[in-house]
Amino acid sequence: LVIFKKNYSSSVDFLFRFFLPKKFKDTSKATPSTKEKFKLENRYFFSVLFLSILAQFLNFIQGYLVAISFGIFIPLHFFIPIVALSSIITLIPISVQGLGTREATLVYFFSLFSVDPSKTVVFSLSTFVILYIFVIIFGGYFSLKEKL
Repeated sequence: LVIFKKNYSSSVDFLFRFFLPKKFKDTSKATPSTKEKFKLENRYFFSVLFLSILAQFLNFIQGYLVAISFGIFIPLHFFIPIVALSSIITLIPISVQGLGTREATLVYFFSLFSVDPSKTVVFSLSTFVILYIFVIIFGGYFSLKEKL
């Protein structure tokens, strides 16, 4: 919306009003407009985009290092798309946090590289725990530090 539409505030306002519970709709009209809430300056756009891509790449590298530690040797240029696809599949609302769907996807794709399914399941659950614990620890620290 921000990139392709110059006047995106009406679309974002509609989404807020659509997803906002009824008891908050009256008070939400008194809030500042979405243009003020989501003001995006062009000079920051590419730096934010670059940092987001860098963060995702580091996330894949972290998962790759965990895979190597479990003896899963898949070339990085195959590993990244497989893990990215499994992350997208976890968004399907079948289970809690995609547990089971991620493992099934990884077992299928890693079996193409002759990886033992037990190693794949342990890798998947380990990365799930490692990545979430990392985010919880640092997110909690910064939220307490910044008093969010």
